[in-house]
Amino acid sequence: MKPPFFKRSRRSAAFTLVEVLVSITVLGLMMVGVAQLMNGAIKATLGGFKHMDADTQARMVLDRMAFDISKITKRADVDYYFQKNTGNDQMAFYSESGGYYPSGVSGAVPESDVSLVGYRINANNQMERLSKGLIWNGVTSSTTGATSMTATSDGLSPMVFLPQTIAATWPNVEGSGADANYQVIGDQIFRLEICYLVQNTSTTALSAQPYLSPNTGLNGLQDLVAVVVSIAVLDSESRAGVTNGSLATAISDLPDVNSATISSNGLPSTLWKAALLSNGLGLPAASAGQVRFYQRYCYINHVQ
Repeated sequence: MKPPFFKRSRRSAAFTLVEVLVSITVLGLMMVGVAQLMNGAIKATLGGFKHMDADTQARMVLDRMAFDISKITKRADVDYYFQKNTGNDQMAFYSESGGYYPSGVSGAVPESDVSLVGYRINANNQMERLSKGLIWNGVTSSTTGATSMTATSDGLSPMVFLPQTIAATWPNVEGSGADANYQVIGDQIFRLEICYLVQNTSTTALSAQPYLSPNTGLNGLQDLVAVVVSIAVLDSESRAGVTNGSLATAISDLPDVNSATISSNGLPSTLWKAALLSNGLGLPAASAGQVRFYQRYCYINHVQ
């Protein structure tokens, strides 16, 4: 009798515990590397979006300012207001650009393309623009010229042209007084500095100057070639984590220009970049890295 036949079973192939642990470790390291690459790409993309956001607003505001300044009214009988301050500067002037007309103006009153334009940084560290549309009031056949026009005393229905100062008619335009005609044009712009490209009539040479002399007065723009506008911008997302107090510190840390700084270091943007690299303007590192500086020569092309 044959002994019983036993069939040997084939041993199944499998990973050992060590091999499984090694595989999991390698996979985990790969996933960490991929996650870091993705995180870096996301940060770079978001930073690009923030940069484009600041660029878009700065370009729009500077284009508007360049247009207003290019049409500035250069007349011996017309006032202007360029105020150099410690920190943010301010300006107001007459420009042959359209403005917002007073509510009382009707179709029976001829409207002009002249307006009182102003720019300043408000208490919330945002750029505001003023645009008071001016009307030709009392124009008749007996009128000898625009210089005989005066303004209403209430300052609400502006007339042109003014032999008196802007402050005498619209006191809230100068300084930080409340004026309903100021509208926020740049909510990301927190610093404004102005200086001037002036032509010396005796030598026809052009030079950058921090001041017009006098800052406010008649017939002061005759040698003005351009207003050099410098602005500092922080995009909306980066500003969300910054208080007005921190922005006030940043504003004070961005140097003002004077004759000495212009002669030795150039225009404001150069000084501002150095200040940002030096101390971060007292802002959180993430926000300081998103501060952008822009500068433009706003030339006065129209000369009366």
